[in-house]
Amino acid sequence: MSQPPSLRELQRQFARSQHYQSHQLNDWIQSQSFSADDKLQLYRNNYIISLQDVLAATYPCTQALIGEAGFASVGRHHILHHPLQVGDVSDYGEGMAATIASLPNLVEQAPYLVDMATLEWKIDCCNRSSPHDARLHQRAMHRFAQWQWPDIQLHPNRSIQTLVSEFAVVDLWQAIREQTPVEQVNLAQGQSVALLHRQDGIHFLPLSNPARLLIEACQRGTSLGNIDAALCLDGLAECMKLGLFSDLTLQYKDHSHANPPS
Repeated sequence: MSQPPSLRELQRQFARSQHYQSHQLNDWIQSQSFSADDKLQLYRNNYIISLQDVLAATYPCTQALIGEAGFASVGRHHILHHPLQVGDVSDYGEGMAATIASLPNLVEQAPYLVDMATLEWKIDCCNRSSPHDARLHQRAMHRFAQWQWPDIQLHPNRSIQTLVSEFAVVDLWQAIREQTPVEQVNLAQGQSVALLHRQDGIHFLPLSNPARLLIEACQRGTSLGNIDAALCLDGLAECMKLGLFSDLTLQYKDHSHANPPS
């Protein structure tokens, strides 16, 4: 038997073994009744099944659309290509939409699956955010002079997620959850929505394209002066009405050479 490895190296090799990658554990496992490979396979099966359960809990409607056996296969593919990086599995599952998109046979049969998985991941992220009911009113901007408005940074509700799809995936998701006939959903009707976690649950709010782009720009920390004026004009009032902003700050800039009105 070779020299025993450090704990860190043992953990690294074990993680590799769980994803069918080359490893050196056979040199360090003592075995009598079962081979080293058989013992590792027991752990590997349990590991994959456990993460498949996590994915099924995060993507229930995606699973319903694919079917349990098909989803298990997709989940296994995702797990082997996206290893768990930490011990906590509560936020595992990001990138499932990309995994589905990489399987052309699946996407050809149901092109809306990618957006459904994207929606369910955003719902999961929204659920993991604390509910937040604070709403910024447009009159708050009037605390500042108009020449300062370009330096204002609007802060969207911290739980907000945005989604745009050429398919009616929100309606489809709701139909599956409510066990109503999915045939009644007009899938060809695209949707643009904001997902918001408030005290009474997750809200789905229809959004115009300017409003969605404005929210996404503000989430990147962009001040109003660096956002297209048309987006600000067309999207701001809608976002304020829906209560999508929770606060604002004034980004300091040197206006010593500016000529603000007296």
